[in-house]
Amino acid sequence: MSLRFVTVRRNDPDFDGYITGDFSSTERAIPISSLNIKSQSNFMTFKIVAADEKKPTRARIVWEGLRPRLLTITVTPAALSLMIMSRQSMPIHWVLAITSLLGLVFLHLSVFLLNDFFDYYRGRDQVHRSRGSRIIQKGWATASAVRFWGFFNLALGVIFGFPAFFEKPLIVGGIGGLAVLVILGYSNLKQGLRDIGLGEILVSVCLGPLLVMGYGLAVSNSVSAPALAMGIIFGWMSSLIFQLKNLEEMITTYQNRTRTMIQRLGFDRGKKFIALQLYALPIVAIVIFQFVELGILLSICSIGLFFTCYWLARRVCHADSPMSSILSGIADEMAVLHLKNAIFFSILLFPPIA
Repeated sequence: MSLRFVTVRRNDPDFDGYITGDFSSTERAIPISSLNIKSQSNFMTFKIVAADEKKPTRARIVWEGLRPRLLTITVTPAALSLMIMSRQSMPIHWVLAITSLLGLVFLHLSVFLLNDFFDYYRGRDQVHRSRGSRIIQKGWATASAVRFWGFFNLALGVIFGFPAFFEKPLIVGGIGGLAVLVILGYSNLKQGLRDIGLGEILVSVCLGPLLVMGYGLAVSNSVSAPALAMGIIFGWMSSLIFQLKNLEEMITTYQNRTRTMIQRLGFDRGKKFIALQLYALPIVAIVIFQFVELGILLSICSIGLFFTCYWLARRVCHADSPMSSILSGIADEMAVLHLKNAIFFSILLFPPIA
């Protein structure tokens, strides 16, 4: 097929067909980069390619689309809470524990898939070339397919979360509803929480202590203090993933007129703020773990934080500008740090077999 391009105005009736990929079953429309993504009256140019052109295996597409490497930011606090509650011999409703954990998995996948769709549909990805899974932009999947699987996983998350909601509607509905509102406000709304500088702070709460509290009350009628302390640390690490991503993408974030917390601080103050958090994280972890049961074990778990946080902080401090190669991929390395600590904590906290 010869290479061709199509330019469509955003308010054109055919625009939705091109942007979602529904205009053809044999072709894909790949948007060409634009710097004027906020205007609803501007044009968008698409490169038309064959649907099967340079398409990888289905397994690769699913892997990239679901981004399972980030699954730990949602699952880890709940899973570690379950291990800690088991170690403390707390009463656990195991059916609710398993179904709620599965519900979290599907809700996590839903959030990232829908975030991919909305960022693509609204044009955010036209500037942020490293944002999201990029399976739509590469022509591997249509936007409508990603939207469908996002809502499909959302439905599965609701179904698996329903047993806990049926047993404890006030707890699950209240805490879970608040978390969902914050996540939607961070990712999908036109003037979201991340655009007013609050998103990163609320992410640390929702993916840390709030998640631990809601999960603990749902499956055990009480909140474990060690689990809550551990949730604070992992929520903090999750927040740092987003902050480092914003630092890494500061130039394109400015073009997008997105006012994240790091954008509002500016590069120099932003990198100092992140470096300070990285230096403080292991120290705070050691201190708060001294005031809870299993403190010694949790302190041993957090020793690895010292070396990795120090190394990442030094990298951030040595960056001269947002375009510095030192910052390339640093948010992904923070995600790997989160994953490594999740594995290490899991090995040490796994309940001993009686």
